[in-house]
Amino acid sequence: MSVKRCLSLLISALSLLFCVQVCYAAEEYTLLQGYTWENYADLYISGNINTDTVTVDVSNQPAEIIDGGLLTDKDVTIRTTLLLDISASMPKGMRDSVLGYLNNYIETISSNEQLRIVTFGEEITVLQDFTSDRYDLSKAVSEIKFEGQQSMIYDAVYNTMPIIGANNDAPCYYRTIVITDGADESVSGITKEELYLKLQESFYPVEVLAVSDSEKDPVEKNLTALSRISGGRCITMRPGVEATSLDFKLEGITWIRVKMPETVLDGSTRQFNIKDESNILQFDFKVPIFTSETIEQTEEQAEKTENESKIEMVTEKETVDNKTEIEDDFGFSALNPVIIGAIIISIVIIAILIIVLLKKWRKKVLENGQNAVSPSSGTTEILSFGTMIRLRKTDDPDKIWNLVLSEEIQVGRESSCQVFIDEGSVSRLQCVIYADDSGIPMIENRSKSNPTQVNKVKIASPQQLTDGDQIKCGRVVLMVDSITIESSAGSKGINRMTEFVNV
Repeated sequence: MSVKRCLSLLISALSLLFCVQVCYAAEEYTLLQGYTWENYADLYISGNINTDTVTVDVSNQPAEIIDGGLLTDKDVTIRTTLLLDISASMPKGMRDSVLGYLNNYIETISSNEQLRIVTFGEEITVLQDFTSDRYDLSKAVSEIKFEGQQSMIYDAVYNTMPIIGANNDAPCYYRTIVITDGADESVSGITKEELYLKLQESFYPVEVLAVSDSEKDPVEKNLTALSRISGGRCITMRPGVEATSLDFKLEGITWIRVKMPETVLDGSTRQFNIKDESNILQFDFKVPIFTSETIEQTEEQAEKTENESKIEMVTEKETVDNKTEIEDDFGFSALNPVIIGAIIISIVIIAILIIVLLKKWRKKVLENGQNAVSPSSGTTEILSFGTMIRLRKTDDPDKIWNLVLSEEIQVGRESSCQVFIDEGSVSRLQCVIYADDSGIPMIENRSKSNPTQVNKVKIASPQQLTDGDQIKCGRVVLMVDSITIESSAGSKGINRMTEFVNV
């Protein structure tokens, strides 16, 4: 047994001994989801709780109920991740039924629900982020192809769980619907024990649509366990079953927003008691650190920022006024044309001198074959001449690499790489970028388990890079902003000489 699996089993055992998610009820109540923000808590409970008589205590101290009611009646925003297994093991005779289920779901989506469509095999691909737009969602479904090799379901659920919380102070309920034919017991990646522990700690429901081409075979135990441990449901899709009958309706879920007493907001784990005239629900929940001083400090900071902005505006105005007074005192506004001409000539001479000096410096660098490294906020630059390429991280536009391909440039998660990407999905050495004998920029994959892609196509051999290409390294995408080729003699190839400016 691998060390990683031993550690996972140990974590699971400890979680049973010191479980912070203790939920039970006299009848049918179950905590499905909960999160805190400032001094508020949003709780989502399965069961029709009477919000007129319900009371909430936190460590035996009464909490104020701000709002509540059934999820379907309160127009609470619902964010559902549709996580589809596209591995080749998905029964061929059921694939059209799966796509039909997705299209039916999109056609009947409610106005307060947003969908995110994600596919997984050995890789995770977000086809469409959260939206209610039926056109965009249907277009994403049309791009689905069942070509994956493995069904790494635990990795997929673990890495696609969103950060749950209020949406601009409004309540928001999150869940995942997994559509798969079975779990893959892969020796790599996230284990089911690690996933179960995260689900228990996060109060995040996972619904499972188990796909089977058999009319009688039972559902795989790992799938039912996944839904059960997270508070979700498991439904089986079999041959001949209509997609409209496979519905994970959000009925009978009560939402309650409470304002917690300030005396308990110390960052510790507290016991919550929710009860009405017939039922009681108790569970442990971690509360934030928050006091009235936090609100005052936030308001003071906002007021300070506003005052600083006003001071800057006044200072700028005074500067302009002082400049005008100086011009009036010295008669700058009515300078003699001769003086103006002399100033212009002086500026031109200085500019010419600077250009000449820069050319000499550049020639010297070319002769010596040296690279000068220039640090810049938010960017990594290697300044020289020859073939130059500018890369930009698409999800962080301020992260830019300006590179000269005088030598092979390594891209990866290893800190020694010139293009260092600190992200778990990126290989230690993902790929290399270099200039061929003609100065043309080329890219070559170096990761066997996580192939590099250019414009969504895996590269099997060295490939030329051009402006606008998208390089995918794991889940990180780099954009080729510009390419400049300049020989040591000063002749220019692709593009004209581009000035690299930090944006």
